[in-house]
Amino acid sequence: MTQYLYGAKVQGIQSYIFETNKLKDIGGASELIESLAGERFAGFFSQVGVSYKEEQLLRNAAGEISYLFHDKASCAAVVRGFERFISTEIPGLTVSQAVVPLEGTTLNLSDASHEVNRLLQVQRNRATPPSELGWMISERARRTGRPGVKQVKKDGLIDRRQQSKREVADHRRLHDKLIGDTHPFEKEDFAFELEDIVNKREGAWLAVVHADGNNLGKLIQKLLPELPADQLEKGYRQFSIKLEEATVAAARIAYQKLLDCLKAEERNAVIAGEMKLPIRPVIIGGDDLTVILRAEHAVAFTKAYLEAFEQETQEKFGNYAKEFGVAEHFKDGLTACAGIAIIKPKFPFHYAAHLAEELCSWTKNVAKKIDEHHTPSSLHFHKVQASFVENYKDIIERELTTVKDDAVDEKLLTAGPYFVNDSQEGYPTVKQLLRYTEVLGYKDTPAGPLRDYLGELRVDAQAAAQKLERIRDLNKDVNKELDLSEETLFQKRGSNEKASTHLYDAIQLANLL
Repeated sequence: MTQYLYGAKVQGIQSYIFETNKLKDIGGASELIESLAGERFAGFFSQVGVSYKEEQLLRNAAGEISYLFHDKASCAAVVRGFERFISTEIPGLTVSQAVVPLEGTTLNLSDASHEVNRLLQVQRNRATPPSELGWMISERARRTGRPGVKQVKKDGLIDRRQQSKREVADHRRLHDKLIGDTHPFEKEDFAFELEDIVNKREGAWLAVVHADGNNLGKLIQKLLPELPADQLEKGYRQFSIKLEEATVAAARIAYQKLLDCLKAEERNAVIAGEMKLPIRPVIIGGDDLTVILRAEHAVAFTKAYLEAFEQETQEKFGNYAKEFGVAEHFKDGLTACAGIAIIKPKFPFHYAAHLAEELCSWTKNVAKKIDEHHTPSSLHFHKVQASFVENYKDIIERELTTVKDDAVDEKLLTAGPYFVNDSQEGYPTVKQLLRYTEVLGYKDTPAGPLRDYLGELRVDAQAAAQKLERIRDLNKDVNKELDLSEETLFQKRGSNEKASTHLYDAIQLANLL
């Protein structure tokens, strides 16, 4: 009997969601992606005359789908119709598809899954014909330049892509995932404007947080060969379900932490439905989390999520590990890393989303050098104060490196990434960073002179040293609390050849409060 492992992957989810700064469009796009992981994919099967079997769905989260077909005809019908379905139902979204046959009675899902992923990567490199072309005489939507389909009071003519997003912008799938039964809420409580998230405060900053699980692909490749042959389908499917449950549970714990960070009056107003929710979920699925929230709470929120993700995966996979005999892989839980892009509300969101992903990848690369198999959970952030976001390595070189002269070597003005585990030896932790930020808020802390010192480091190393010496002489107590001594202010961490300081990062966070 020949079976067929079908894989589909949505391309460019972040660019599709964040192509505009309109929060209503961002929220609608994220709801469309979420609906594809729910009833929309199952409904598509009936459109092409194929019976949908939930037990054959191995994975459907965050734009990644795996489905095991038991006959060729059904598989072929889905492959033929899915791209057209996507272009019609979710215009602007691009999807890749791949199929691998499995021969015989014993399923080798591990090799088949690996081959599907390889083929999907090949498909990503092939140009996809645009599905939103129009006549040259067509009137265009002013924001996008695409053919217009509907007049809207505030924005004038909008295109089909914008229309499809706004039709579902007030759906509550993602908010239900994030908030659960923490407190009652209605669609009217959603933030549809960026100003609603920051509570209409002048000069406020927003944060785009992107978190992603560590080594999940490698884990699946190791896990599948160890599952009992007669339980491969069930084991693969249950893995995806447990991972989704853990991610949702961790997101809800982080949301509760966000509420705890708010002032009492504001927190009560949110719970009572008198104020808009101070966060907009964008992606919560699989091992991915992307949200938009107030920048001053972003680090605390992300720390809570990463801690909860470890704890929840350990708990959720407890019975799973026993049932399938794979306890070795889940004894310490799974880990994740995160990137936080801190921006002004008017900054282009597609740049911010790209930077958040870049920071997440950069953080993972550093953390994997510590332990490749059980990568420690960590996060890093960057406050965008330039007009253009580059590769983060270029940002470090251009913005976060001190001046070099004959007497002083180059140093880094960021000590990231920051690790969730307080006992992470030789590396800074999130707890330490938040403590430094708290001290900088004290009245007797010389925050202004310290900012001047950091600015001087990028211009004149000798003048900066003189400023620091004076700060140390006049602020003995703060000296110790902020670790401003010669031994602690700049340290070499891990394999980095350059010494780095925590001070700049702490000041950037303190300026958000």
